[in-house]
Amino acid sequence: MLFESQIEAWRKLSLTKKIVRIAAAVIVVGGIGYLSYQVATYDTTRFLELPEADLQLVTADGETITLRAKVADTSASRSAHFRRVNARVARESILLLSYVREARNRKSLENVRIPLDMAFFDTEGTLVETTTTTLEQTSYRSELPYRYAVIGKQGMIADLGIDGDTRLIPESTARVRVASQ
Repeated sequence: MLFESQIEAWRKLSLTKKIVRIAAAVIVVGGIGYLSYQVATYDTTRFLELPEADLQLVTADGETITLRAKVADTSASRSAHFRRVNARVARESILLLSYVREARNRKSLENVRIPLDMAFFDTEGTLVETTTTTLEQTSYRSELPYRYAVIGKQGMIADLGIDGDTRLIPESTARVRVASQ
C-alpha cells in the first residue's frame, strides 16, 4: 500500500517537479560516486608516496631475490596498506609491513580490490606463515607472531618461489628512498 501511495503521489506531480526530483537524485548519486572516486584517488596517491626499500629474500637454493617494495612502517600506513588503492597499482606493487616487534596482527581487507598473497617473517627473517586472501574476506589474522609481512598480488608467492626455506634479510627492510612527490 505504501508503494501504491508513492506511485499516486508521483503521478500528481507536475512535469517540472518530476524533472527537479530526478535531477536532484542524479546529482546525489553522482556526488556519492564522485566522492568515492576522490577517496580512492587520494588513497592511491598516498600509497604511491610511501617510502621504498630494496627487500632481499634468499631462497632455499641460495638465490637472492631483490624486490622494490613500498614500506608501511607507521600505524597509519600499515592500517591503510592496499585498502582503496587502485587495482592496477595494487597488482603492480609489493608492500612491506614492518613492525617494531613481533605480534599477531589483524589486517582489515575491506576495500582491497585484488586478492593478495602474504608472506610473514619473524625478526630474524625466518618465514613463519604464508596465505592468500580472497575478495570476500574482510580481515586476516596471522596464526603466528611476525615482524615483517611482504604483500603482493595473488600468485606473488609462487612467482617468487617463496617456500618454508626462504629467508628475508632484515637489514634490507630499511628505507632506501622516499617516493618522489
